[in-house]
Amino acid sequence: MEPKRPPITTIIICQDNASYIQGCLESVTWTEEIVAVDSGSTDGTLDILRQMGAKTFHKDWEGFRKQKEFAMNQATNDWVLEIDTDEFLSPELIDEIHNLSPDDWDRCSCFELPRLTFFHDTPVYHCGWFPDFKPRLYRRTDGEWTGINIHEQFSSFGVKKKLENHLVHKPPWDTASFVKRTIDYATIGAKDYHAKGRKARIIDLALRPFYTFIYKFFIRKGFLDGTLGFFICATESFGVFLKYYTLLSLRRKR
Repeated sequence: MEPKRPPITTIIICQDNASYIQGCLESVTWTEEIVAVDSGSTDGTLDILRQMGAKTFHKDWEGFRKQKEFAMNQATNDWVLEIDTDEFLSPELIDEIHNLSPDDWDRCSCFELPRLTFFHDTPVYHCGWFPDFKPRLYRRTDGEWTGINIHEQFSSFGVKKKLENHLVHKPPWDTASFVKRTIDYATIGAKDYHAKGRKARIIDLALRPFYTFIYKFFIRKGFLDGTLGFFICATESFGVFLKYYTLLSLRRKR
């Protein structure tokens, strides 16, 4: 029986994700095409991709945005499902996509998926992490890539619709790797700001981290996630401090 929806290409960027990419791929086997852009895996990731029927391409790492844009351009279908290797679609979300009406597909250019992130095996419902709507199912001919490297996304020009069921995000974090990720992303963010000519002031170092913690822990109710919520909010506040401190240092080196 032919699906009521248009054909969809799944796009993935990857490197050395063999330990968890299987679950991601199994959740998108119903799409008509899987395109994976690899930047140099040596751990068996490519073997898993090929076993699952993905079309694989190599591209040296140039940043998240350029890798994803390249992957999208290899798709043969107009509709694209963008997914990270540590994510998977819940069965309920798959059913919801299958049950979208022809009018939804004609009227909309993008469907935003609510992402639920886990830390270890604990879902994080607060701290500003949920619902974390992501524009991941879109018509690639009706939009453009926007944002800096770690906040890149495909921005559709047309109508957007929020879906109800979860895109599940289960990153392979432990405490140390989450802190390292925060430091890495702060450095990337600072370099992107610097390239765009953005400046940092001492007041940014003093106020922005404080505001981030207050917003995430109290306004977005991170306290309801207990000790884990405090850890997440404190670490992300530190990340904000580090980003602006690094940006200030880069400006002073000029």
